[in-house]
Amino acid sequence: MSLRDKAESLRQSAELKEAPEVEDKSLSQRELAKRLKTDSRQLQKRRDDAANLAQWTKAKDPDGIAWVFKAEKYFPLDEAQR
Repeated sequence: MSLRDKAESLRQSAELKEAPEVEDKSLSQRELAKRLKTDSRQLQKRRDDAANLAQWTKAKDPDGIAWVFKAEKYFPLDEAQR
């Protein structure tokens, strides 16, 4: 391995150590219902209409976060787009 390759390897290793960990912010239906101070049935009724769900959850969320339903869980709108 050349000196240049070793330097590149060390740089990449340092970047990986400094990279922030990605936190899973998904919630189950029960968890999100609790956060929104509603019941699971209300979420289940609204989850098929993504635009309505996002608008409704944003209005009810204590931090004003819009939520979407994806892969059997609820995700904050910005995280679901990744």
